[in-house]
Amino acid sequence: MPESVQGFISNKRAIARYFIFLYIYDIEFDKSFHFEVIMSKICRICGKKPVTGHNISHAHNRTKRRWLPNLQKVRAQVDGRTQRMRVCTNCIKSGKITKAA
Repeated sequence: MPESVQGFISNKRAIARYFIFLYIYDIEFDKSFHFEVIMSKICRICGKKPVTGHNISHAHNRTKRRWLPNLQKVRAQVDGRTQRMRVCTNCIKSGKITKAA
């Protein structure tokens, strides 16, 4: 597997779809092309993600639930260029990112 795909390995289904797309349209794989999976509900800075647990009723019936991080879409400066990313509000407040003007 080429080096540009290393960060992409976790999502095997997406890799398969990408290579099938290349095969169908007879496109050669470009090693310089870098792509990554867009992960939903995960902070790009600190990696905060949903936490699971139970709702517990007064009768102690337990049903599954998820606590989601408070993510915001932000335009931020990364390596001198502007990028859109999903970042949790804690990272925005603490100044871990520099917003693009």
